[in-house]
Amino acid sequence: MERTTRRQLLGVVTASALTLAGCSSGGAPAASPNQPPDANEYPFGANTFLGQEVEIAKRERTLQMMKAAHIGWMKEEFLWDQIEHQRGKFTWTKYDNIIGLAQKYGIKVIARLDYPPAWTQKKPDFNAPPDRYDEYAQFVHTFVRHYQGQVAAVQIWNEPNLAVEWGGQPPNPRQYTQLLKLSYQSAKQADASVIVLSAPLAETLERSPRALVETDYLQQMYDAGAKGSFDVLTANAYGLSYPPTDPPRVDRLNFLRFTFLHAVAEKNGDANRAIWFNEYGWNASPKEMPPDQLIWGRVTRQQQATYTVQGIELAKKNYPYVGVVNIWYFRQVGSIPKTDSSYYFDMVAPDFTPEPVYGAVRDAAAKWH
Repeated sequence: MERTTRRQLLGVVTASALTLAGCSSGGAPAASPNQPPDANEYPFGANTFLGQEVEIAKRERTLQMMKAAHIGWMKEEFLWDQIEHQRGKFTWTKYDNIIGLAQKYGIKVIARLDYPPAWTQKKPDFNAPPDRYDEYAQFVHTFVRHYQGQVAAVQIWNEPNLAVEWGGQPPNPRQYTQLLKLSYQSAKQADASVIVLSAPLAETLERSPRALVETDYLQQMYDAGAKGSFDVLTANAYGLSYPPTDPPRVDRLNFLRFTFLHAVAEKNGDANRAIWFNEYGWNASPKEMPPDQLIWGRVTRQQQATYTVQGIELAKKNYPYVGVVNIWYFRQVGSIPKTDSSYYFDMVAPDFTPEPVYGAVRDAAAKWH
């Protein structure tokens, strides 16, 4: 698959494919004294692909529409190999523009950091960690220092419980924990106030060399000493074909499955750890979409709008540890055709036409102001 498209969709595509195989700026509300740290954050966020948008005017229009919908957070991928193309040589221009626009519209930034440069690996693979974890940690330090006061949070890697996100090797929680611990220390040395997010874990029922159930993986992270090496536990929370009220079940992938991750944290003495949603939403593919493409399930556009708002409200009301909710996704740049079911997660079409979910989120978020 072409590089930018793959990076754009990697988090959701690989998770869903492996899952099915296993199945064969707004201000925050006032904090309650009993709320855990970072859980009282304003919840409305969305994933963006501004780094793939060539036209600066379209980047700005995207953020204007986010601001108009009271979306206070954006999660954007920052490609290491584009920033540090040679060891010690950095190019920041494109990302400086994105960060500047986010500041202009008062939208807080969560930066996903991955995609290692070829020079960090004997066998280059943008989905594999670098050969030396300290080089990634040094990049995290440089990135956080460069954007001190401008980037609110950094996400350390993505979905390491999938082999495809770990260089094709079986998921290894101990190795990822080593990467996380080094990166946490480096980030905090650069800016003690930056929020460090653990890598979101793909929702899956599979236990194989290709994938590891997310709760198993998280427990093994705690066993390896991960506690204290992240400020926020990050989760993916897709609804598939189920409403947000569908009860959590160990044999089902649905929105409330994130509560199982909290149960693992609680078991390990980390009950006050906030959980933020990295990717959240429902797919609204048309009825004529071939069934074999509906790997994320399917709801109508109106259900997508209703469920998205209901899920956020349910989480914030009943699960006080839930913080920022990043909807998957706000708008893609036009690289995903309408024949691909992943097109239908969008809040806004590539031509900036809003879908019903945009208006529903805008109206719900307005009540928080």
